[in-house]
Amino acid sequence: MSNKKKFIKDVIQQFTVKINQDEANDQLIHSLIFLGEHESYCRSYPEISDIIYQLEKDKFHILKENFALLDEITENKFAALLSNEKIAPENGKGEKIDNLLRFERHIKLSCYQRDYILSQTSDAERSARDVEKVAKRAKGKVGHIYSEFVGILAIFTAMSFAMMGSVQVLGNLFHDVKLWG
Repeated sequence: MSNKKKFIKDVIQQFTVKINQDEANDQLIHSLIFLGEHESYCRSYPEISDIIYQLEKDKFHILKENFALLDEITENKFAALLSNEKIAPENGKGEKIDNLLRFERHIKLSCYQRDYILSQTSDAERSARDVEKVAKRAKGKVGHIYSEFVGILAIFTAMSFAMMGSVQVLGNLFHDVKLWG
C-alpha cells in the first residue's frame, strides 16, 4: 500500500468515529491541513472509493453521519472543521480549501455509490429468494401432479385389465353358445 493510500485511509478512519466539535481535534485538523496542501491526495478517487467500499457497516454509518449524509443528521462535521482558522484562509478561498472540498465531494460520491450498490445487491438477493420460493412451490406441484398422474394411470390400467378380462369372459361365454346351436 502506497504512502498516499495509507494517509488517505488514516484520514477517512478518523471520520469513522463520532466527531465532537467541542473537543480538541488537533490531529484531525493537522491531517486536513496536510491533505489540503496535496492536490494529488484529494484527487485519488480510486483509493478513496476503495477505502470507503471496504469500511465496516458501523464505521460507514458514522462516516456518513460526519458528512451529513443521513436523513436525520443535518450538521456536516467535515464542513465545520473546514471553518477552523488553521485550515481556512482569511478570505475563505484558496487552493487548500478547494482541494478539501474536492475530497469531500468524492467521499460523498463514494458513499452514494456504495449505498446504491448495496441496495442493488439486496434487491437481487430478494429476487433470488423469491425465485427460490417459486421453484420450491413448482417442485411441490410437479410432485403432486406426478402422483396424480400415476393414480390416473393405475385406474386406466385396472380398467383395461378389467375390460380385457370381461372380453375374455364374454368370448368364452359366446364360444359356449356356438357349441349349443
